[in-house]
Amino acid sequence: MKKTHPSMLIGRKRRAHFVAAALLALASLASTRLRATPQFSLVDVWTPANSELDGNLANGPEPHFVYAIGVTWDDTILVACEGRFSHDPASPDTGEKYLLVKRSTDHGASWSSDIVIEGGDGASWTNPAFVTDGITTYLFYGSNYSGTKTLHYKTSTDNGQTWSARQDINSLWGASFPNGWVQHGTIGHGIKKLKDPYRGRLALVFNHRTSATTPAANAKYGVDLLYRDPNGAWARAQGTQPPLTQETDTDSANDIGPNESRVAERANGTLALTARKRWNTTTYTRARVSGSAIANGFDWNGWADASGIIGTRMVDGGFIRFSDTSHLYSFSNNPGSTTRLNMAVARSADGGVSWGTPQTIYTGPATYSDLARDSLGNIYCVFGRDGNNHNIDLDPANPAARVTVARFNLEWVTGTNTPTLVIDNADPGFTTTGTWGSSSTIAGYYGSGYVHSPSGTNTATWTPNITVAGNYEVYIRWTAESNRPDAAPVEVRYNGGTSVASATLNQKSEGGSWYYLGTFNLATGTGNSVKLYASDAGSCVADAVMFQKQ
Repeated sequence: MKKTHPSMLIGRKRRAHFVAAALLALASLASTRLRATPQFSLVDVWTPANSELDGNLANGPEPHFVYAIGVTWDDTILVACEGRFSHDPASPDTGEKYLLVKRSTDHGASWSSDIVIEGGDGASWTNPAFVTDGITTYLFYGSNYSGTKTLHYKTSTDNGQTWSARQDINSLWGASFPNGWVQHGTIGHGIKKLKDPYRGRLALVFNHRTSATTPAANAKYGVDLLYRDPNGAWARAQGTQPPLTQETDTDSANDIGPNESRVAERANGTLALTARKRWNTTTYTRARVSGSAIANGFDWNGWADASGIIGTRMVDGGFIRFSDTSHLYSFSNNPGSTTRLNMAVARSADGGVSWGTPQTIYTGPATYSDLARDSLGNIYCVFGRDGNNHNIDLDPANPAARVTVARFNLEWVTGTNTPTLVIDNADPGFTTTGTWGSSSTIAGYYGSGYVHSPSGTNTATWTPNITVAGNYEVYIRWTAESNRPDAAPVEVRYNGGTSVASATLNQKSEGGSWYYLGTFNLATGTGNSVKLYASDAGSCVADAVMFQKQ
């Protein structure tokens, strides 16, 4: 968010006095960047009035179904969905489908017109999922455009305004898919790992099944995981105990494995997986936690029912890590029924194993959903509503089905004060020693730019005004370039400044991402800080620091 520094508004003689007064008056500005009171709003993204794909009103507005949401490096919010031509409730998943994206540059308050990723060729373009790595955002999806089920991705480096050529990725599974799988997709979003092991690794879950003509009870539903290490290529994780690619989770005699899934990182750096339970009359969402990471993939333990999530059977849901102590899951909350009603969100304090009482987002018809968060601690839930189970209008003569984004904060979910503080290089609370130049040349910065300094004795310090004491996750970001230092020293002073933790930053890579420094106990006041030293060879960048209370 672009700001005008108060000292630019007055003459030099009064500048020092004004800045001192301004710092006192605005001391709590950073700590209120996201208001620490419950916040909630709903904004429609696709409505009956803006959902025509071909201009033909004969059948009413086209259904929009299967959703993804992602956040780019500058907090642009992206949503994606299938624009479907089928209005037949008996075969809602068949026929031509567009793949559509919309953007919001004001934290979900308003949305762009459609960006057509694929469509208009009679093919079925399906199952979108976003993954962001610094300035690059991936959009994965599937299709039958070549007569076979194919998986693809495109990339954007301008926050979703334009997209690259399509890349096919079926070859990652070799000559043929295992387990007789012939139908494939992903959904929602993937993640970038914040912690070791494999810090910086991207991970995304794909779901598969045998032919659509196979009865669902023995269609061998299953999931597996793709990953990409920093500066590496995408690969399929092939672990042991057991590998995800052979997971069939046999309740009774049927191969009834998991379907649409999400993955999130846990406090210890392992992963949790939630999955839609495709074929069972007594259980709902399934949960799985990874064990130790291995060189070419991940080991996983067995499946377990996700305690506390009692949602509608057979429906996709969103799953994100907000912090180490808050994972969130969105789902249609209509226990004991296959009718998709009542969008809700629940919180887990133990990494996705058990869940608290859900908070209702919307009462009424509500289908698939996905979740994301931005730098300010805003949480976004995209979901379909007011149609049938596939978001087709219940009454074509009175169209109502739409896609909506709910924006809220963790306080609204939990009732607990959990502020998100962001101090940018243009904010009160940021100070430097020595000479630092300003720039916005290299993408990936927070706010309107960053400052940089050559190697020497110069320092940059971010000092938050902590109003709620407790454990805070601390993150830092920079813009990456080859002339940056590869071991810039950084210190975190915590416990009111009485304790110090040190690390080094490789600013040649990882630009445009929030880099996790650790979790620290921060006392109230201004005794805690993060200090960056421009002592390593290269042009050191100081941009922004985030303090996320657990």
